[in-house]
Amino acid sequence: MAGGGPVLLPRARLHDILDRTEPRLTVLAAPSGFGKTSLARAWVETLDGTDVVWVTLENDLESRSAFWHTVLAGAGRLGMMGGPAPAPVLLTEVESSPDPAAVIARGLAGSTRPLLVVDAYEKVRAAAAQVDADLLQLVRLVPQLRVVVTTRTSGGLAAPPGACAARCGC
Repeated sequence: MAGGGPVLLPRARLHDILDRTEPRLTVLAAPSGFGKTSLARAWVETLDGTDVVWVTLENDLESRSAFWHTVLAGAGRLGMMGGPAPAPVLLTEVESSPDPAAVIARGLAGSTRPLLVVDAYEKVRAAAAQVDADLLQLVRLVPQLRVVVTTRTSGGLAAPPGACAARCGC
């Protein structure tokens, strides 16, 4: 094998699916090693004019606010949501709000093409049901937002399409 890094196989069909405008929340669910992260990274590299917030969950998250703090930190690195570090007011508001999606939605109002990628979503443990609901709410509140989630699990957001329709009407 020649030098250099790994070569990703072309996945034009999967990129075409990710390029669709609907659904705006896409879940890539498969076992470890199936290339979910590689697919998402290769696809993101093809995007122009998109504000991409890429969040890789390194550790298990046991609370809804821990998830949103991680997202805000990723957005802050891009200068979104109040600059290079999330404003303390925003962090406090996310922690205390019964609807953190509304807080995040206000922060995304200035972005014309925001994309949130959450890699290793299975690490949202005890807070998964709340965060699932928050993400669905966020997509409803921010019409220009796309969300892509990679996960090893098949529950929650990755439930069969009929289950989603019962929850969010999509």
